[in-house]
Amino acid sequence: HNSISNPSADFFQSCQKIRSLKAGNNPFQCSCELRDFIQSVGQVSSEVVEGWPESYKCDYPESYKGTLLKDFHVSELSCNTALLIVTIVVPGLVLAVAVTVLCIYLDLPWYLRMVCQWTQTRRRARNVPLEELQRTLQFHAFISYKEHDLPG
Repeated sequence: HNSISNPSADFFQSCQKIRSLKAGNNPFQCSCELRDFIQSVGQVSSEVVEGWPESYKCDYPESYKGTLLKDFHVSELSCNTALLIVTIVVPGLVLAVAVTVLCIYLDLPWYLRMVCQWTQTRRRARNVPLEELQRTLQFHAFISYKEHDLPG
């Protein structure tokens, strides 16, 4: 009950000869910084850390309130900014390269325009009544003759 909310991750490394730790019932802030401390506590014997895990609970954020520290898990991806950036940037670059290759070698924009035109034409054809469609499809031919073309 001494209001420790974020114990240091290297606490056990700096205090290697500690014989007893009683830090339960504190308002622990469950975040990325607390992950390393939780892993360290898990490696120390239960005789050294008194009340583990029952009296070690998250107090903040509200979504984790009452969760035992041993049950608090947050992914490496959400805690490691560099890993998060790589996870977002690399697939984005791969997608950009793939689209560029498709555009250059397979003329993807032309195919996309043709698919759009085909869909629009098909939609228009479905919305036109049959009588109007039959009138439109009649073939009209106009033949022009000049005087020198006539048999004579």
